[in-house]
Amino acid sequence: MRFRMPVFDIAYIGDFRSPETAVIAEEITVHSKAGYRTLLIFIPSPRHPQGLPFAPEISACVKRGQAEQAHPAIAPVRCRLALFIDDAMFRLGEHCPFRVERALLPMWGVDLLRAARNRSNLEDRRARAQALLRCAVDWVAMEPRVREASSEVLKHSPLTDLNWTPVFSRSLSEQKQWPGSSIPTAGRFAPAARDYWPTDIAQLLDIYPVCDDLNIRLLGTPQRLLGLFADRLPSNWVVFKDGWISVSRFMRDIDYFVIPRDPEWPYTPVDWRTLWAMSRGIIPVLPSEVSNTFGDAAMYADGTTRVREVIGLHHRDAGQFLAQTQRTRDYVLDHCGAQIHLDRLRATVGKPRRRVHAPAIRPSRFESTESACRLLFLATNGIGLGHLTQLLAVARKLPSAVTPIFVTNSQAISAVKRYGYVVHYLPDDKYTKVDAGHWNDWLERELDLLSSLYDAKGMVFDGVWCFDGLFRAAARRPKFAMVWVRIPMWKRVVWDESTDRAKYFDLTIDVGELAQTRNRGARITYARRSVAPVLLYDESEILDRSSAREALGLPADELVVMLQFGAGNNWALQPVIAHVCSILRKHGVTQIVNAEWLIADQPGHFPGVRCLRTFPIARYLAAFDFVLSAAGYNAFHEQIAYGVPTVFFPNENMSTDDQLGRAIFAEEAGLGYCVRENELDRFEEVLLQLLDPAVRERMRNNCTHAFPGNGADEAAKLITEQIASELPRITTEPSHRQLMRGHPTRLTCDGI
Repeated sequence: MRFRMPVFDIAYIGDFRSPETAVIAEEITVHSKAGYRTLLIFIPSPRHPQGLPFAPEISACVKRGQAEQAHPAIAPVRCRLALFIDDAMFRLGEHCPFRVERALLPMWGVDLLRAARNRSNLEDRRARAQALLRCAVDWVAMEPRVREASSEVLKHSPLTDLNWTPVFSRSLSEQKQWPGSSIPTAGRFAPAARDYWPTDIAQLLDIYPVCDDLNIRLLGTPQRLLGLFADRLPSNWVVFKDGWISVSRFMRDIDYFVIPRDPEWPYTPVDWRTLWAMSRGIIPVLPSEVSNTFGDAAMYADGTTRVREVIGLHHRDAGQFLAQTQRTRDYVLDHCGAQIHLDRLRATVGKPRRRVHAPAIRPSRFESTESACRLLFLATNGIGLGHLTQLLAVARKLPSAVTPIFVTNSQAISAVKRYGYVVHYLPDDKYTKVDAGHWNDWLERELDLLSSLYDAKGMVFDGVWCFDGLFRAAARRPKFAMVWVRIPMWKRVVWDESTDRAKYFDLTIDVGELAQTRNRGARITYARRSVAPVLLYDESEILDRSSAREALGLPADELVVMLQFGAGNNWALQPVIAHVCSILRKHGVTQIVNAEWLIADQPGHFPGVRCLRTFPIARYLAAFDFVLSAAGYNAFHEQIAYGVPTVFFPNENMSTDDQLGRAIFAEEAGLGYCVRENELDRFEEVLLQLLDPAVRERMRNNCTHAFPGNGADEAAKLITEQIASELPRITTEPSHRQLMRGHPTRLTCDGI
C-alpha cells in the first residue's frame, strides 16, 4: 500500500516553550475555525532548560485539537506554508526532515536594528533557510513600520507585499476601565537585550521619571542599568525580572505603555508587545516619529516633562481617557483582527486543503467543571509546621467551589491527608542535596506540570523565601492568581530581597499578630491586606477539658502539664526539657506530656514523660492546666486564643521568626511568662506562681479578652475575591469542611 504523506496548510517552526510564542495561539485558533490544518515543528533552543513544556497557550491549542505536533523522524509531512518564529533555521541541521512549498521569514524591527548596528547581512539568513527547505523563502513584515525602514538593510531581497502582524482580537473583549483618581501607572515589558532599552541610566530616567505623580512598572529591564542605582530603586518604581511574572498579569496594572526613542538609531521598534498592550486598552505613549503610522491611536512624547504632561492631561479626565482607549483598541481591530489574518492566509495558501474537524477531547478526572476551581497551596516547612498549618486553616474556610491542592516540602504530609486534601511532597534542596539553581529549575517544572494536571487557576504560597522556580512557573500561565500568606514578626529590620519579592504577587496577606507592637520586621507595601491571627480551629471546635482528657487517656482530676518546644531541628532541646522536668517533679507535678513534632529529626524520649505524637494538638489544649511552649506563631496564638496559661521558651535560633519578641510581649501584657534559654533558673520562680489556681484563672481571662478572633475566614475571603474576577461563578460562601478523618494518636509512656 502506498503511503500518503499528510499535508498541513500552515506550519510554525521554532521553540514553543518560550512565553513569547503565546502570540501565535490566537492565530492557530483562527486557523482551526476556518478549517485550516496547523502543524507545530518543535526545534529546541538552548535558551530553555530541557524538560520544560510548551507555553500553556500553545499546549491548550494542541489539547483542543487545533494544532498537531510534528514527529518528522517517525513520519514525513508536507506543509503548504511554513513560518519561522525564531532563529530555528540555524538549528535545523543539514537536511530538512519535512517538505515545504513556501516559507516566510519574520522581519521584526529589532532585526533591522541589530543588522544596522552589527553590519550583518540578513540575506545570509534567507539563503540558509532557502537551502535547507529547498523552496521559496521570503521576508515578511511583522510590525507596522518595518517596511519603510527595511529598504536600507534589505536591498537585494525586499519584503513581500504581505504584512503578518499578530492577531489580538480575543483580548479586545477585555474592556479597560478608567482607574479614577488614583496615580496613573506607566510601564513597558520587553526582553533585557540592549536593543530594547536606553543605553544609560540618564536616558532611562528621562522616559521613566522619579516623581510622586506617576507610578512606573517595568518588566525585563537589563541589570546593567538597574545596577547603577546606589541602593534601592526609586519609590515610585516596581521592576520585575524577566520571566518572573506573566505578561497578562503585568499588563493588568498598566495604564500607559511608554516606548523610549533610541538616540543611536532613527528607527524606534514598535513591535507586537505594543500592539498587545493596545489590544488590552493600554494607551501607548510613543516617540513623535511614529505618529504617521499610529495617528490618533497613540499619544506622543519625547522627554520626561512631556511624558508626565500628556499622561496627566488624559488621566484627569475620564472622558478623554476612555475615548483614547477606544481609539487605541480600534487601531488593533483594524490591523490585528481575525479577519485580517484570514485574508492574508487565503492570499498565501488559498482555501483550506480539506476541512478538518477538531477531535473531541476526552476529559480527564481533573478536568474543570462548572463548580470547581483548583488552587495550588504551596507551603514550605523546614523547622516547624507553621506554614502548613496556616494554609490548612485557610483551606478549611474556602467556599465549596474552590478546591486546594497542597504542595509542600514538609514531611508531615500525612497531616494534610487526614483532612481529605490531595497533597504532593516536593523535597527541598536541603534533602535533595542539589545546587539551588538546579533545584529551582526542577521546582519550576514540577509546579508547571501540577498546574496543568489540575488546571489550577492560581497559587497560594506560605513561606519566608519566595523561590525563583515558583515565580517562573507562575509566569508561564497567562491568568494565574498569586497570593502570599505571610507570617509577621520577622527579625530582619531592613528591606531586603526576601521582602521585596512581594511585588511579584497579586496579593500579600499579612496574618494578624498579637505582638504587633514588637514587630521590627520590614513592612510589605505591595498589594498588602491584613487579617486577624489565623488559627486552624475556631474556639467552638475545641474540645472541653473532660472530653479532651478522655480522648487522650489522661486522669480527670490531676494537674497535667504539656511540653511543646517544637521539632528541635535547630535547637538542642534535651537539656532544656530535662531541666524543666526536674523542677516540675520537685514541686509534685508528675503528669507531664511531651508533644512530639511530626517532622522532628530526632524524637526525644524522657523517663516518666508521656509522649503525644499527633496533629493538631490545638483541639486538646483544654486538657492541660498549663503549657511550657516555644513561641512560634501557631502555638503562641492558639494558647492565648483558647485561654491556656503558658510559659514561653522562645527559640532564639530562628533565622527569621522573632519568637523572643512574642514571648516578651506575652509577659508584659499578662498573657504568659517568658523564660529564655540562658535564664532557665528563673523557671522555678515562674512555676511557683503558676501552681496557684488563681494566677492561672487570671491569665485565662486576660487571654480571652486579648484575642480578636480567627482571621482564617477573612483570609479565605480575600483569596476567593482575588480569583473571582477570572471565575465569576465562585461565591464567597464558606464551606463546612470536616475536622479531620480518623482519631487522635493516643498517649504513649516512656520509662514507667
